[in-house]
Amino acid sequence: APRPDILPHPSQVQELQDSLLRLERFPRLSHSQAGGSGSGSSSSEADREPWETQDSFSLAHPLLQRLHSHSSTQILGPLPTQPLSPEVHIMEAHMEQLRGNIEKLKCFNRLLSAVLQGYKGHCESLSMQLGQREAEATALQLALQYSEHCEEAYRVLLALREADSEAGAEAPMGDLQEAEKEAWRLLAQEETTRDAGALQNPQPSPEGSSVDKPTEEVAFQLRSYAQRLQERCALVKILSEPGPTLAPIPTLPRAEVMVQAILGTQHGPALPRLEKTQIQQDLIATRETLADLMLRLQLVRREKRGLELREAALRALGPAHVLLLEQLRWEWAELRAGGANSSGGDSSRGDSSGGEEEWHQGLPAVPGGTSGVDGGQVGKAWDPEKLAQELAVSLTRAADLREQLQSLRGELERMAQKGRARRSQSAELNRDLCKAHR
Repeated sequence: APRPDILPHPSQVQELQDSLLRLERFPRLSHSQAGGSGSGSSSSEADREPWETQDSFSLAHPLLQRLHSHSSTQILGPLPTQPLSPEVHIMEAHMEQLRGNIEKLKCFNRLLSAVLQGYKGHCESLSMQLGQREAEATALQLALQYSEHCEEAYRVLLALREADSEAGAEAPMGDLQEAEKEAWRLLAQEETTRDAGALQNPQPSPEGSSVDKPTEEVAFQLRSYAQRLQERCALVKILSEPGPTLAPIPTLPRAEVMVQAILGTQHGPALPRLEKTQIQQDLIATRETLADLMLRLQLVRREKRGLELREAALRALGPAHVLLLEQLRWEWAELRAGGANSSGGDSSRGDSSGGEEEWHQGLPAVPGGTSGVDGGQVGKAWDPEKLAQELAVSLTRAADLREQLQSLRGELERMAQKGRARRSQSAELNRDLCKAHR
């Protein structure tokens, strides 16, 4: 249904038609008057024509204004447009400036996102390297634990041999019993760690403590335990090849120069000064995180080096203990042989030689070309001076490795202190920079 405010009133329609008729009549009248006057003056015609036009527009002005205000009435044609005001021009210029600033900010945001992705990838690479170093440190700690247990087993075995040699030389049996208790304790601890239950017969029988079978059994189990530890330590492998080096990280000034270069190539107004406080705070947090990761990586590397040195020292002490054990065993055999010769008893000599053969077969081979003692070649296979020299060299090497380990620890502590001092200075400098930009 048509709306009542759009349709004109019948009287208004009639008035509009009369106005249109008058508009058509006035130009004809002026034209006929101009023809009737013949050669009238052009000045009077020029003076009369504007008045007639103004009169016709003044008569039709109310209805024409009403029809022009309605969007559906376009029969009279559009009215003359007015020129734009200066405020509109200023607003359009400001809008164009804002559009240019938005485009530049989008470009700046894309570049910052690319830089952030680069930092993110670098952090992920550092995290992967840190995880690898932590795994290597765990493996080294496990190997060091095996080496320490192996050293303790050799120490108990050496004490057992010394106590047994003293017991053979008619010394009190207290040292031998203490050594056997220590050996059984170590074996019981090894069984507990393996979760295989308690040992069968963890203590030797009272009636068998005066013979050599319980001592031989304990020595055999200790040697087996040390061999298992060496096998476990050999299974621990660490890659010695260095990982890929990280690419240098672009700093913030370089990124800002790149942004300004990109924005300088674009047309439009200059980029307004941005608020850098939040960006600098995020950058400070990222740099502190990277510094912490690098410091942790250096600490892990130093710890790895220290563990390697300690493991090498313990490995060097193992052959030294074996050599010392062989030396003591050789001296014990010589003493037994000398006592048998002085007494002249063939049976005791046979017992000592039989016990000696059992000791020789039970001990493992020593690195360096000797694999035990057989029969009458004791003096030829094991020279006391050579054994003493090798033992002294091993002990000297172990002492040097311990000194290197102590120096590395001191250097690591100094580096950690320097890192903390540099981080505090960097934080203070960044705070001052943020205050200056505010």
